[in-house]
Amino acid sequence: MSRRDPNLPPASSIAQAQSLDQGKVHLLKIAAQYLRERRLRECVAAIEDVLRTDPNCGMALYLLGMAAGEEGDADRAVALLLRAAESEPQNADIRSHLARKLRDLGDLAGASVNFARAVALAPQRADLAYGLGAGLVKTYKSAQGLLWLLRALAAEPNYFESLMAAGTLLHLKGDDVAAVKILTRAVQANPDNPDAYVLLGQSMISADMPLEQVAVPFLAVANRFPKLHRYHPPIVQYFHDIGDEPTYERYAKNMVDIQLAEA
Repeated sequence: MSRRDPNLPPASSIAQAQSLDQGKVHLLKIAAQYLRERRLRECVAAIEDVLRTDPNCGMALYLLGMAAGEEGDADRAVALLLRAAESEPQNADIRSHLARKLRDLGDLAGASVNFARAVALAPQRADLAYGLGAGLVKTYKSAQGLLWLLRALAAEPNYFESLMAAGTLLHLKGDDVAAVKILTRAVQANPDNPDAYVLLGQSMISADMPLEQVAVPFLAVANRFPKLHRYHPPIVQYFHDIGDEPTYERYAKNMVDIQLAEA
């Protein structure tokens, strides 16, 4: 399944906007393409052509808010996205972008409210359920957050971010058997992410799994990412704890060599 870019407006959202004639749709699609290419001056010029005749056009305000965000003006981005959401109250993309900008500004409560509104508009979308779940966890509502993370996985089983967030939360809550199942899926979904291997190994240790099974993710990350020494301490510690001195010595030496080379 192709993943939508959370920082860009999908063309389908523009095409489905309320009360837009084809000329405005054409201009806004051009503006969206400029936004993707970070040609922000041309993007804003195309949007302003629409706003001159329709100053409350929700999709134009939406794109202008995204352009403001790309220019680093987060406060203006939020103000424009709020106006866009008022003009296009049924548009889940506008709500989700507003939620992300509020989250970036540290307004976690506001972000959760808007993610919830976005989910209500598009309950089948995994990215929205993940955004709501992650936001609830950050506001210390971990039980509710976990439910939404799992809902995201029900909609899209290989959603890596939700797999990692749910696995981490389960590990921290002490439910390591469940964490191992989720994190095994995370490794399968993204085998190039070393964090998934390390967290899986740590959850397997906490779940008292057989040592030969625990060795698999630790050896995988050590062998696949030999120069990332920040991942080596838990691996080195694991082999030390189980008494595998030859492996312990090898990876400890490798870690020290890398650190010295980078010093």
